[in-house]
Amino acid sequence: MKSYRVFLWPRESGSWDLLAIAQNAGTWSPESFAAGDFFWIPPTKLRTSPSQLMETLAWALPPSHQIHVFASPEESLAASELEIGGKKLLKISRESGLRDYIDVAKFLGAPSFSEEAAAKLLSSQIARLDDRVIETRLRKLDEKPALLEVALPPERLQRLWEKSRRPQKLLLHVCCGPDAAGVVQQLKSEFELSCFWYDPNIQPKQEHDKRLAAFVKVMEIERVPYTVGEYDVDNFLTKIKGLEHTPEQGAKCSKCYDMRLERTAQEAHMRNFDLYATTLAISPHKVQQKLVAFGELNQKRYDVPYFHRNFMKDDGFSDSVEYTRAHGIFRQDYCGCWFSLHEGGSAAKWLAESIGLGPHSHVAPATLSDESFQNYESRLEAEGDSDYSGG
Repeated sequence: MKSYRVFLWPRESGSWDLLAIAQNAGTWSPESFAAGDFFWIPPTKLRTSPSQLMETLAWALPPSHQIHVFASPEESLAASELEIGGKKLLKISRESGLRDYIDVAKFLGAPSFSEEAAAKLLSSQIARLDDRVIETRLRKLDEKPALLEVALPPERLQRLWEKSRRPQKLLLHVCCGPDAAGVVQQLKSEFELSCFWYDPNIQPKQEHDKRLAAFVKVMEIERVPYTVGEYDVDNFLTKIKGLEHTPEQGAKCSKCYDMRLERTAQEAHMRNFDLYATTLAISPHKVQQKLVAFGELNQKRYDVPYFHRNFMKDDGFSDSVEYTRAHGIFRQDYCGCWFSLHEGGSAAKWLAESIGLGPHSHVAPATLSDESFQNYESRLEAEGDSDYSGG
C-alpha cells in the first residue's frame, strides 16, 4: 500500500491544480506518473473546483488509507469539508518550513511534462480499471466524474453508469431459517437479493432437512428467490478430520466457515453476482472476525466482493427470534454438526448423551434412526422452545 501526499494548489486565474505524490516516488517525471507514483491533474482539462478535483483524484489513486492532504494558503479553505480517505485538508505554506511547498511550487512553475501528456497518462490509467471497480465507485456519486468522460469510451461509461444506478445483485448464503429471517429483511430493500442454501455441516440428515424446510418457509414468506446446494457431508467430515473434538468457535468451526463461504463465492462467481454474504454474521455464536477473514479470502479466490455487516446491530438477532415465533419457524437446538450436539440446548445434549457423543469424540454415527430423531424432536417440542441461544 502506497502512502500519498496530496497537494491542492490554487492558480491566480481561480483554477486549481491537484498533485498526488507517493512517498516512495523518485523524480517527478512522465515515467513516475506512468508507474502510478505521481499524479498531476492540470486545471484546464477538468472541472476545477476543489471538491471536483478531490472527486477526480479518488478515481486516480489506488486504494489507500494513508493519504495526507495539503492546500496552499493563498485562498482560504478553512471552512472546507474536503478530505480524501478520511484525511482532512491541511495548510501548507512557505512559512511552514516544509520542503514540499518549495518542490510543488517549483514543479508547477515549470512542469517536466505537458498538460496534454499528463491528461493522457491519467486517462490511460483510469481506462485500465476493472469494470467492477468503476461501477463500485460510481455508486457513491450523484453524477459522472468529468475524468471518466475523458478517459473511457462513451458506450462503456454509459453501460457502467446505468448499472451503478440499479441495485447490486447479492447472493446470500443461508445457514438456517431463523438467521435468514433476521438478515433477509435487512437486505432485500437494498439489493437484488437471492439466497443460497449450502450446509453439509448439519447432521444428521433429518436435522438438515428440517432446517432446510424452515429456510424455504422464510423464502416463501419474504418472496425471495433461492437455490439449494448439494449436501456433501463427506466433504465436510474430511475437512474437519482430526479437529472433531475442538469446541464451538474453534478450529473445527474455522474449517466450516471457510468451506461454506468458498462454495457461496464460487456460486456467486458462476452466476455473475456483484457481492456475496452470509447469514452466519447474525449469530452470536459465530466469530465475526473469522467470517470477515474467510469472506475476504474467498473474495480473492473467486473475484466476488464479500459484503459484511453487523446484522446483530439494532436488535437484529432478537428481531429474528420474534419473527420465528410469529411465523412458526423451527429454531434449532445446536450449532449443526454431530460434534456440537453436546454444546447445544438440553434436547441436543440429551441426544448427544444417548448416542455416546461427548466433548472428546472423534467418530460420529453415519446415520441416526428415525425413532431416535423423533424422540429428540419430542423433547424439543415438550420444552416449548429451544434453550440454545445461537443461530
